[in-house]
Amino acid sequence: MNEDEFADFLDNGRRAAGPGDESTRDTAGRFRDLLADDAVWAEPSPTGVDDLLAAIEAESGGPAAAAARTGRPPAPSRARRRHLMLVAVAAGIVVLTGIVGTLVRAADGDGGRDFTVAGTELAPEASAVATVEETGSGVAIELDVSGLPPAEPGTYYQAWVKGTDGLVTVGTFHMRGGDDNVELWSGVPLERYPTLTVTLQEEGAGQESSGRVVLSGDVRS
Repeated sequence: MNEDEFADFLDNGRRAAGPGDESTRDTAGRFRDLLADDAVWAEPSPTGVDDLLAAIEAESGGPAAAAARTGRPPAPSRARRRHLMLVAVAAGIVVLTGIVGTLVRAADGDGGRDFTVAGTELAPEASAVATVEETGSGVAIELDVSGLPPAEPGTYYQAWVKGTDGLVTVGTFHMRGGDDNVELWSGVPLERYPTLTVTLQEEGAGQESSGRVVLSGDVRS
């Protein structure tokens, strides 16, 4: 079931075997109600898994003892089957909540921030969005570039961060495969080096900036 089919199922249960299948429509309605319940999306208890396992162990004690006395495996009662089904649903909710929490935290970026990078007179059609995130090893900068022409053979693009203390390179790329995301890394804090620039460099021309800036932006924006 793809996303559109799932959304259609939640709306009116169209994946029923036939137009008169009320059971599937009822299931879709119950699923909608479950997803609308705030408790489903709440942070799980740190002891939730342990509590769940303890409940299963406690529940299994009675039938196991009966089996030991009679030598026959116990037939689960209707009430027991209902209980085990509820336990399974609870376990699924715990797992789902953990996954959703992880996805939400990932979407929030855990402190990541975006800023725009504009093209200069040398590349007026170019632009980019930079996503910056502090990590344990440095500052990760993801540059989503569009409209920047590929660097000709013998040339390349070089990214820099600049501040009052000078200029520090954060990576090189060429864009010969078209628009793409460029992964850059800074070993210096962007609070002190807030300006991001991209220059067009000549191979073999040394490690200094050419001064031919094609993109420029400020992390403070």
